[in-house]
Amino acid sequence: MRPSIVLAVTLAEMRTTLRLVQYWLFALLSIGLGCFVYVELAVTHGNYSGIAAGLGTFSPQFYVALFGVYFYLWLFVGMIFLAFEIRARDERDQMVEVLDSRPYGNAEYVAGKFCALVVMAWLPIVLLMVLVEAAGHLALWFDFPYGVPPEPWSITGFLI
Repeated sequence: MRPSIVLAVTLAEMRTTLRLVQYWLFALLSIGLGCFVYVELAVTHGNYSGIAAGLGTFSPQFYVALFGVYFYLWLFVGMIFLAFEIRARDERDQMVEVLDSRPYGNAEYVAGKFCALVVMAWLPIVLLMVLVEAAGHLALWFDFPYGVPPEPWSITGFLI
């Protein structure tokens, strides 16, 4: 496998995926759901941590994995749809003859498409983590009772 061919296929697929409405629909849906669960945990912790000791443990500071599960669910459903649509999208764009006549192997083509989908899945993940961290710091800055920034180690573990 030649890395230059894999990189070329990866960049072409990323460019194509960024133009798809389906990608942005699933990315925004998953980011919105992840933010909603974070806000729900923050409000539950802010309202009930002084009343019940058990509810005080629901601090969003340590539950990145909890709201990340809902985020991952919708994001990976969208990525599966995009992965199964690759060949049909190439046929619809009338690129099949060009792709089949190029001098690269099937492994390079599949590896490039896979790398593109991995990178495209990371973009919403990083965006969600930046949004949650910024919301937590703004809550601390303005002394808002709901929300704290997540622990950096929780975010690092979530991203890895």
